Amino acid sequence: MANLFIEKTKKTPEITFLKNGDLNFIGCCIPEDANAFFHPLMLWLEDFCANPSNSINLVINLEYINTSSTTHILKFLKRTIETGIEKSMIKIVWKYDPEDEDSYEQGEMFQKILKHPILLVSNQIKG
Repeated sequence: MANLFIEKTKKTPEITFLKNGDLNFIGCCIPEDANAFFHPLMLWLEDFCANPSNSINLVINLEYINTSSTTHILKFLKRTIETGIEKSMIKIVWKYDPEDEDSYEQGEMFQKILKHPILLVSNQIKG
């Protein structure tokens, strides 16, 4: 199994999925075709689930997410939690802009739906 890297575009996030369990979404997520964009991510996750690492550290740092991408991210999160890894070894971090209340609420909503802790972290740069 190889690591997965997808470069960031204006409409899609940078994806860095490492077989050691470090998974990152960074950028903006408004792909023209969410099914096509998320398909390789889900395939990689299925391969990972067949032989997972001992822990998962999933960081979602998205400036904006469209509705269709929200659905796919939720599916990705659900499958991640179902890997078979002990739930305490699955850390999900949701980074949000402190001026974007919707982003914060979306992280809270995912936490309620998943019934799994999500660390909500402000992207505010302290200077």
